[in-house]
Amino acid sequence: MPMTPDAIASFLAPKGPLARAVARFEPRAGQVDMAQTVGRAIESGGHVVIEAGTGTGKTFGYLVPALLAARGPVVVATATRTLQDQIFETDLPRLLPLFPGIKAVRLKGRANYLCPFRMKQWVATVDVRVMTLEERLRLRGLIDWSSRTVEGDLAEFHDLSEEDPWRRSITSTRENCLGRECPDFVECPFNRVRLAAMEAGLIVTNHHLLLADLALKEGRFGQILPEAAMVVVDEAHNLPPLTSVVFGDSVSTWQTRDLIGDLRKLGIEAGVDEVVLREADRVHQATEEVIHAWPSGVEEGKEEIGLLRERLPKLPEALGDWHQALSDLADLLDRRKEGAEEIAKLAERGQELADRVGSLSQSSTRPEVVHWAERGARSVILHGHLVEVAGVLRQTLFARYPTVVMTSATLTTAGKFDHFLITVGLDRETTPTLVVPGSFDYPNRTVLYCPPDLPDPKDPRYIDQLLPRMGELVRATEGHALLLFTSHRHLTKARAWFETQDWDFPVLAQGQGSRRALLERFRATPESVLLATGSFWEGVDIQGRSLSCLIIDKLPFPSPDDPVLRARMAQVKERGRSDFVDVMIPLAVTQLRQGAGRLMRHSNDFGVLMICDPRLRRANYGRIFIESLPPMKRLGHLAGVARWYEGIVAEHEAGDAGSEADRGGGDVAGGGPDG
Repeated sequence: MPMTPDAIASFLAPKGPLARAVARFEPRAGQVDMAQTVGRAIESGGHVVIEAGTGTGKTFGYLVPALLAARGPVVVATATRTLQDQIFETDLPRLLPLFPGIKAVRLKGRANYLCPFRMKQWVATVDVRVMTLEERLRLRGLIDWSSRTVEGDLAEFHDLSEEDPWRRSITSTRENCLGRECPDFVECPFNRVRLAAMEAGLIVTNHHLLLADLALKEGRFGQILPEAAMVVVDEAHNLPPLTSVVFGDSVSTWQTRDLIGDLRKLGIEAGVDEVVLREADRVHQATEEVIHAWPSGVEEGKEEIGLLRERLPKLPEALGDWHQALSDLADLLDRRKEGAEEIAKLAERGQELADRVGSLSQSSTRPEVVHWAERGARSVILHGHLVEVAGVLRQTLFARYPTVVMTSATLTTAGKFDHFLITVGLDRETTPTLVVPGSFDYPNRTVLYCPPDLPDPKDPRYIDQLLPRMGELVRATEGHALLLFTSHRHLTKARAWFETQDWDFPVLAQGQGSRRALLERFRATPESVLLATGSFWEGVDIQGRSLSCLIIDKLPFPSPDDPVLRARMAQVKERGRSDFVDVMIPLAVTQLRQGAGRLMRHSNDFGVLMICDPRLRRANYGRIFIESLPPMKRLGHLAGVARWYEGIVAEHEAGDAGSEADRGGGDVAGGGPDG
């Protein structure tokens, strides 16, 4: 079938090939508009930016024209593993039977795959005598799985969470991978899937690997992905901040600890004698001194490195000692690398770390880069990040690929793409854009509630007055609530307050387990309440009454303490523009829209969105946030909200909103959890 607007419309029509092949496929006009817009971009050899929210079927909206065009390999990059898995495990099995010649590969980041070499090293040195019975059984299961797995994807082994410290011992990093010199190179799962991706017609990967591939190709150091005819960046609102990181640089005390740990594993027979171990101990001591250069009691913080060097008197010397100790160790290992590939690799790693410490421990001499340090509870990371990413994306992404589709549920601010287009380096006048309207009945199925008479969020009384208001709404909805906070401080206070109250439903809080485990508990107990921040603003996809009350503590303006954001705001002001209007508001709008998108995940869903921040009603910029949200019914008093909620729950339970059986099957349009 040719790739024309009519052919696309026919393919997605009620009686078209997709409807005949996919049970419960639901044709949508917006999906056809999107697919035809993508098709025109492919035909013209240009780029396109499309906002398409939950329920619009955007995955099929970009995959159908790409596969119909058959111009060459297609790369789809997502920000989250949830969407990557959903595309590969749900959408593609429905779509690819109609394109029998296309082979698809899912390529995750290196840390998701077992490293057989490091696994063997770790098992040989681990002391089972200090393990609990549960840990011994888990280790036995891991060894058994590692001997049977074909793909080596750690997601297959369910007894290993993403936060498990064992992962560091059985996976590789770019720094410690031995590459072709590794005795397990041929059997390496990451290497095998990379080779498969180079031969595939459709690669589903993540933003980080896409950007890393662009960086490698730009430096002519190799490649991870094949040269593609088209690249789709889904969840594209997440690409700019990650670009700043990937095209920047960093070095951490954890990397130094890993280097020393790998060195000590080798033993005397590999050339690691007392002289080497003494140098390793010196590196370890220097690393600890960097961490202790911060005053006692300071466990976290971010600041530009030049300001830190002035403020912390011990830091300059500690950084210098760290650099020198790494350099000396690298020199010593380099003199002993003859015939010892592992020693040679460690010498190379040590020198690379030393070079990074030497560079990043001083203020940047390039205006487009900011050097800053991040202090964690037991670590320090030195960063060098790009202040703006428009230039590098123009040069590496848009100049390399004939067609790039940027899509997400949250690319506009008050209906305009200007901020996103400027940020990624696309021309506002010539770049085609499209907003695909959502298919959900927001006016009749949702309510926006902003409680009156709360003080300004900067008022120290704010959180204390806010929590009882949250509690009132949660009681009115009998739980079924997700509470999103803009800071860990507010989350901690809320958790303490909720623990002092009597509730008829479970109250869960971030920190009581892994993200996945918390969401599983929340889903399994529909009346429960979940308090969360950070990553829970995106990718939470819970349908039905279980999440029919969503509370956001305040407008999610980014922290002004972020060194990269501060540098970006300074550059905007130097150009005579408003840093608040041009930077802070668009970032906050995107985050708010992502958070608000947790409420409606299916056409049968319903619920209350409570945004507690009075600036939504009082500030002159509040209308920008209102105009950026879906068209919800607005109520100003809790009593009215409670009556509305009681009524729609009654309708839902009576079956007017669709049976649970229908919800479980769901309509198929080809769309992921982005939104």
